[in-house]
Order: sequence, then structure tokens, then C-alpha cells
Amino acid sequence: MRKIAIFKTIRITSMGNVINETKKKFPNSDIIIISPSKNSKIYSLFDDVKVIHLDCEPINPKKTDKNILSQICDESFDLAIIPTEGNFHTYDNVINFTNNFLSKSEIFYYIFPDSFINYNDIKKNNTFLYLINMISFVSSLFFLFVMIPILIGKSLFNLIWKSR
Repeated sequence: MRKIAIFKTIRITSMGNVINETKKKFPNSDIIIISPSKNSKIYSLFDDVKVIHLDCEPINPKKTDKNILSQICDESFDLAIIPTEGNFHTYDNVINFTNNFLSKSEIFYYIFPDSFINYNDIKKNNTFLYLINMISFVSSLFFLFVMIPILIGKSLFNLIWKSR
């Protein structure tokens, strides 16, 4: 049976949808919510879901009790799900937490209403965008430091040449 960690990274009222969609996508899995707060009444609606409270918000291992961290490490999660509304770049703290304490876990983002996107796919896409930005930056520098002085020099030369 697969063990899935779902981080509470969105409004508590939306977590029910995340749990239901996760159960559809990954049937026969143990689901454990990792929640930075004690607002867990909604989780009681799901009798087959466990909750681990970190007692710090946002998710930060430095502020989390060592016993809770060791409990998370002992769970040996196969999958980590980070619910989001599309803003992937704001969850670096959760990615770092997952990489440090759920190291064998595959990471997915959950995007409303029912999409699961693999973190590695987004990481590859970000690398491609970074490469394009670097090419654009280098070409801008070339234009700034090479082409503009040539154009200015040519204009000055033509201005001086015509005045004779």
C-alpha cells in the first residue's frame, strides 16, 4: 500500500477536495495530512486519514518539534502532494521540507480542480525558462556594449564627414 503525505498549503475548506481527488487518483493508499496548524476538524470527516501537526506556520523544520520530524521520517512516504492554486514558485519551503524529511518521495503539485503535476516536470520547464532568460540577457549585453557604440560611432563619423 502506498503512503501519501498531503501538505496543508491551502485554505482548510479546500482540503476536502484535495483528499477526495487524491483518493481517486491513487486508490488503496494511506493518506497522512501534514498540517502546520491545529485546524483539523475537517479531517475528522475522513475516517481513513491521519494528521500530523507541525505546530508552526509556514512549514519550517527549524520550528518543528524533533519528535514530530522523526515521526515523519519514520513514515517512509512514497508520494508527497502539495496542493496549490497554480503558484508553484511559492512553495520552496515545502519542497525543501520534503527533500529533507521525505527524501524517497515523489513530489506532485495538486492544482484545482483535479490536476496532478509532477514536480520534476516543472523543474525541467523552469530550467528551460532559465536558459532562455540567460540567452536573452547575454544578447542584450551584446547589443548594449557592442552594437550601440558602433551605431553611435557611425553616426558621429557621418556627422563629422558631412560637415567638411
